[in-house]
Amino acid sequence: MSNKNTEYGVELRNVTKRFGDLTAVDDIDLAVRDGEFLVLLGPSGCGKTTTLRMIAGLEVPTDGTIEMHGSDVTEKLPQKRDLSMVFQNYALYPHKTVEDNLRFPLGKMDITEEEATEKVEYATELLGIEDLLDKKPGQLSGGQRQRVALGRTIVREPNLFLMDEPLSNLDAKLRVNTRSELKDLQQQLGTTTVYVTHDQEEAMSIADRIVIMDDGQIQQIGTPQEVYKNPANEFVASFLGEPGMNFVQTAASSNGSVHAQITEPVDLEVSVEGDVPHSKVGVRPQDVWVGPGNSPGAPRDNGYVEISKMRLETIDPLGHSYELRLERGDHSIIALSDDVPGQVGDEVDVAFNRSSIHVFGENTEALSVKP
Repeated sequence: MSNKNTEYGVELRNVTKRFGDLTAVDDIDLAVRDGEFLVLLGPSGCGKTTTLRMIAGLEVPTDGTIEMHGSDVTEKLPQKRDLSMVFQNYALYPHKTVEDNLRFPLGKMDITEEEATEKVEYATELLGIEDLLDKKPGQLSGGQRQRVALGRTIVREPNLFLMDEPLSNLDAKLRVNTRSELKDLQQQLGTTTVYVTHDQEEAMSIADRIVIMDDGQIQQIGTPQEVYKNPANEFVASFLGEPGMNFVQTAASSNGSVHAQITEPVDLEVSVEGDVPHSKVGVRPQDVWVGPGNSPGAPRDNGYVEISKMRLETIDPLGHSYELRLERGDHSIIALSDDVPGQVGDEVDVAFNRSSIHVFGENTEALSVKP
């Protein structure tokens, strides 16, 4: 009997890809749900693009299998996989008009001229590029070329969209607008989509689920909220968020508690599951409270716990808030604050939001924090 599960559009099982002595992807398992928008996120060289290329059939796994809707496609050619790919450079034919670029992939399909025209009209109306049909790629803006590349993908009506950093060539404002349109488009079409990016803000804004990769391995899979609020390990915690998470090495550990100490006599005690010989306490900058040195203290009734008095080293205005760098001895902490608690060089009060504290063990894995 077959154990094929067609709930998933794509399944990777024990997939490894080696290039000589380099292991680009290391024994990963990944299931992409039918109709979902899945984002592969990670730093350069983490294996995300190689993973996408193996799904596309542009690379063959060294080990492992790839299935699409329950059928093994590990060795199948790209054109046999019913997918379409949008590249970073759009890959448009410069000598062809927009209409000819859109029609080109339809030439290999067994459809009539009338059906091809209907598909092109549908895609151009959906993307709002009806007035560009007679132009050539060199006459278009980056955003327009990106829409044409998407249109060429849509006309094929594949079961799977693959996108490799398709917005990276756009300017910042257009990138923000286009990613919102892209998410709306994917929801409207309902096509399973695997999307590669190194931009965490982009990933958080468009993904149904995010696959965070590093060093060829999957570090965590979850919704944007899950991976941000409950990072599985220190890498995920530090990679997500801008500015990144603050980490404080614990000074002691006993009886299921860890102690993070910045200065005597202040000692933050956090209860965790099990005995922890070595660990770090982490807290995001927006969960750090900073008040003037003569303040009555941290707002304990709102769940904050006082940590220390620290020196205000830098104040960087961000428009909507201020990024503050605080130091005390060998410890440095970044805080995001709506207000400026003093001047550079002042001593200020610092507190952590207890409900937002994370603890990471000696193998960098996240530990369960007790209330």
